[in-house]
Parts: sequence; structure tokens; C-alpha cells
Amino acid sequence: MKAIKSPLFEHFCSGLNRSLTQRAIFFFTLLLAVTKIGQSQSETNDLQLIEQLKNGTLVVLLNTEPNKVKYFNAQIANLRNSTDPKAAQKKAGFERMLAQTLEQQGVKHRKIIEAFQAAYTFNDDVIFVYDSDWRAAKEIKSTVKCIELKDSELSERKIDFPEAAFVFKEGQTKSQQAKEGFILLDPNGEFVPKPMPYLISTSFSGLFKLKNAELRVVKKLNAQLFKAHKRIKKNAANDSE
Repeated sequence: MKAIKSPLFEHFCSGLNRSLTQRAIFFFTLLLAVTKIGQSQSETNDLQLIEQLKNGTLVVLLNTEPNKVKYFNAQIANLRNSTDPKAAQKKAGFERMLAQTLEQQGVKHRKIIEAFQAAYTFNDDVIFVYDSDWRAAKEIKSTVKCIELKDSELSERKIDFPEAAFVFKEGQTKSQQAKEGFILLDPNGEFVPKPMPYLISTSFSGLFKLKNAELRVVKKLNAQLFKAHKRIKKNAANDSE
């Protein structure tokens, strides 16, 4: 049997279709507007963050390998009172390894500071702190020992704890396929957002086995910060038009 369509029914269906189409267009337009507002706000936040770094403080943490040093010291202490006939020989071995570790750290720390002095220009206030001292200083936030390089010698100077400082240190990303290198953290201890360089990989330098590897890392950080700053400012300017 052939269906009978009344004019009233056809008018109702036509009106319903128009209503649904208008609603779909409305919600789609609303979604685009909300997305654009969110994107604009994100770019504003990014601009504020990178300007905060440019006009603020960068703390470069120098890796002191605390667990390794603690282990050597513990072994040396235990062997002092040991009755083992070879205790003196073993103790001398650990003392030698400790001395070598501290010497290698000193060389690496000097190279990192020299690299920043030679190639980093994104912001003026850069301080160097031993990572073990930084962890302790964060708890009390009073003073922290700043490491300086004068006449090729490392020296310490106490300064007020730098509030709202960005941190650049050896570390890795938190993804399942974690990448190692130097990471850049915001004042809250979180990875800086893209397009800021949250990771400067050291895989290209064989984890500092190549000559001038520290300088390469710092040059890359500096270049990527300037590039990100330019891009973020451009995006923010386009959104304001």
C-alpha cells in the first residue's frame, strides 16, 4: 500500500530539518569560538611564560651524582674499622674512584659554565647550583650556594633563593619512550610547553663524549629559545588582530 503524505506532515518534516540544521550550525560555530578562545588563551600564557624567562632567572643545576658519591663514602667509612686483611687496599681503591669522580665532575661543571658564558644570551640572569644543594635549598628557601668560575677555578657564593626561577638540568622526559638530555622546567617544576625547548637531547653528542659537547647543548638551547620567542610573539600578535 502506498503511503499517503499530507501537506501538513511534509511541512512539519521540512521545519524539523531546518531546525536541526540551524542547531547543528549553531553548535559548530560555538565549538569553533570556544576552541579559538582556548587557543588564544594558551598562546597568551605561552607568551607570558617565555617573557618571564627572558626577564627572569635561569638556574642551571650541576649534576653531582649524589648516590654514587654517597656509596663511595659509605664504603670508605666501613673499611676504616674493618678487620679484613685487604681493607686498606680496598679503601684506597674506593678513595681513588671517589677522587676521579669528583675530578671529572669538576671538569664537566667548568665546561658547562664556560659554555653558558660563551654562547647563552637569551636572558641575563643565569646562576649555577649543585643539584644536591638545590634540593636542600628548596625546602627552606632562604639561601643557596651559587657556583662561579673565576680563573678556571670553581668557587661558591651564597645568594638569596631565586623565586620563580626556571631550571635547566640533566634529566629525561616522562613519556613511555623517555628521552635523555637536558630538560627545561618552569617555576612550578613542570616541563615548559611547546614550542619552548623542554628537552635538549644529548644523544647527538654521545652523552658528552665528543669535544665541545657542552657548548653544542647551550648553543642549541639558546637558538631554540629565540626561535620559540619569535614564534609565540607572532602567534599572539595575529590573535590580537
